[in-house]
Amino acid sequence: MVMLPMPAMPTQFGPPSAYVEGKKPIFLALLVFQTTLCVLRICMLLDILGGFVMALGVGVGWYAFRENMNITFICYWGMMSLINGMFDLVRFIDTAVHSFGPVFTMEPGSTSYNIRSLVMLLVPLSCLAGAVLAYFMYKNVADGDYDQHSFSSGRMGRRDEREPLVNARSAPSDNTSFAAFAGQGQRLGAV
Repeated sequence: MVMLPMPAMPTQFGPPSAYVEGKKPIFLALLVFQTTLCVLRICMLLDILGGFVMALGVGVGWYAFRENMNITFICYWGMMSLINGMFDLVRFIDTAVHSFGPVFTMEPGSTSYNIRSLVMLLVPLSCLAGAVLAYFMYKNVADGDYDQHSFSSGRMGRRDEREPLVNARSAPSDNTSFAAFAGQGQRLGAV
């Protein structure tokens, strides 16, 4: 992102790590919960714009799930959930502060009011929970936990900054006749 000093989103090579694979049921449950809250937000609260923005984020989460827990899309889902969750939490606090009554009430006939308040409270909590889950998955991948699914070097084929660029087996031998910058020089434009 341009405004936030942060590293690039990770790219997934091969299958997800064992940690990310283990979080798949929690990820699925959170996506189902967010989808349900998004539908309730649109239908019950009539928050069309907020529900649409939330649906975009939830859609990215479903795409990440469909693509075998792709960490790139999990990070996008987490960022969208974080931003949406912060705005919805501020909106909930603003509504609670400026309302004339309590957030929840025990008065008769207030079931609909309590359900609306519950949905308004659970929407930011579910989004922020998604952001936390995505962060832990990102942190696991960024730390390089690929011991179970390693391909070549234990880091899914990625080179470590301390790993040599040329293996000892493929290094040129000392008995070659190559000498760098040897021979007669050439000038550009000379015929």
